[in-house]
Amino acid sequence: LHKPSAQAATSAPTVATGTSRWVKAEMSAEETPKFLSLSTAQYEELPLTYKHRYADSDEEAELAKVRKLRPNAQNTSELVESPMLTSDSSNWTQRFQDHISSIRNFNLNTSLELRSRSNLELLHLVQDFLHCAKTYGRIIISERYLHPSEKTIKPRNMGGAAGGEKYIVNNILFKFAVASSEIFSSDYAAMKMAGNELKGLLCYFNCNIPQLNFPLMALVDYMGLRLVAMSLLPIDNETLVYGTNDGGLTVHNKNLELSLCMKRASKILNLQSHICGLKTVSGRRLKGWKELHSAADVEGHVGKDGKFYVLDFSRSMPPEQPDPKVKGSHLFRLLRPEFVKIYHKPLCPDAFSGFQLADPNFITYCNDVQEATNFLINEHIPRRVRDSVSWQIIEAHESGSLHRFRLTEAMHAKGVNMRHIGAVLRWVRDEERFQPVKVVMVVEAVARVVKNLLRQQLRRKMKKLKQPLEAPYRLLAIDLLNLVFGRSSHSNQFWEQVIAHKLRKQFYFPGHLLDPAILPLKPTLLSDVSPPSPDYFPLAVMFQRVIELTGLKFSSLACKTKLSSISRLRSLFDLRIPLTKPIS
Repeated sequence: LHKPSAQAATSAPTVATGTSRWVKAEMSAEETPKFLSLSTAQYEELPLTYKHRYADSDEEAELAKVRKLRPNAQNTSELVESPMLTSDSSNWTQRFQDHISSIRNFNLNTSLELRSRSNLELLHLVQDFLHCAKTYGRIIISERYLHPSEKTIKPRNMGGAAGGEKYIVNNILFKFAVASSEIFSSDYAAMKMAGNELKGLLCYFNCNIPQLNFPLMALVDYMGLRLVAMSLLPIDNETLVYGTNDGGLTVHNKNLELSLCMKRASKILNLQSHICGLKTVSGRRLKGWKELHSAADVEGHVGKDGKFYVLDFSRSMPPEQPDPKVKGSHLFRLLRPEFVKIYHKPLCPDAFSGFQLADPNFITYCNDVQEATNFLINEHIPRRVRDSVSWQIIEAHESGSLHRFRLTEAMHAKGVNMRHIGAVLRWVRDEERFQPVKVVMVVEAVARVVKNLLRQQLRRKMKKLKQPLEAPYRLLAIDLLNLVFGRSSHSNQFWEQVIAHKLRKQFYFPGHLLDPAILPLKPTLLSDVSPPSPDYFPLAVMFQRVIELTGLKFSSLACKTKLSSISRLRSLFDLRIPLTKPIS
């Protein structure tokens, strides 16, 4: 369960060189397959069947090797039918559940060797899944606007209001996180909801309830678009016994054992059990309502193998109080699980939605969430988060490790989403000692603004070109980086108008913090004033943070010479050389 740092539009496929490959060793019919590490020279002598499974991460080379096995196959959809790809090795869910069950059965008498081997096998499984997700995900996103007949991987008609086209390859389901006119007004909201699905899955998985089983899941960000990759489960519409899959018209809670497991999870997560269902305009409750212990669209299935499977976690946590200016904000602006767990009363994940209209306590649950949001902004952040995070930053500053401080981890640990950076900044003291706190928070916010701008521009460019090209997107990224980090009049205007506006809109920055007399935004971050620490150069840290958030890749020469350290990166931007060469 991991969110990979997938490649952005300007990145070329990463090819591992000089590493060992894992290949199948000799075994008897009764033995479990074992693997040995062989050198590159030995690898080249192996049959093609073994080479394919553990090839380099260049997806084009991967597909080329598979096509040699099936010369008549015209696309990846046909390749899925290959016995090699539909063997037990690609039964991700079964392998994942077997590994998790084995690890959960460990006790004090379990040998260290068995523990190490089991964890290593789980690690290899996750690495294989991430590799496949990124390989096929890049192909699917690159061909987003091609006609279905021209696509390498054909879309599947699987229904569903959200997600658009869906694809199945190598026993992995891919679905786009895109805007829907009925649900979201922007792709940004859809991508946030996809991120919440992975977070919700982690929340339920970490409840450590052995009876509940989950899919493997990853998010693939590329060309400004996001794909949700999920391992296929042995379920269908007939196996649904908990939740709803038709917008609340029919709510299921048929299996007592599964219901008790979900109730147990709700106690751990501090979620309020409630009645789910619809009602008529006159106020009469429709048939089919049930009491659930999670969001209504969290589905529980009794799989064809008899196990309990849970999926669709995008609204696992209660929402924040909806913003009337943002369409569907209650669907993707959710409270952090760390905050929900410590709140003094259970909160309803279906608050402000139509799923709980049949519940007579509907208004009460909505008021509870509204009170929790007000408590978060007006009490939790000023009293607990501000001083805790501020002193962590000051401590890192005084110890010379400020450039390694991770603001995201510090705020999430306190149950605060990054969109509330502005709310935290509002309470930071104006003393000189707290200046590094403001700089660190502004650097993180600006880096996220640049990430969102790049993704937005990539989506627009891709929709305009409708072709799986590379050069136009590289030039687009270069232009944006020069606009952000340059010293031209266009760059100054960009900071004053675009970035300042985005900081107010996305991170609720108070107006006085963007006043040049109080915090000169661009001069502070682009080192025209003294840095807050000898080890913390704001421009370099912001540049590195943009790289981390967007997945941009630079040439090996640039990484070795100018991007390998903060001091060298500082010298690069002191020269203010425009980025005229393509990023590779």
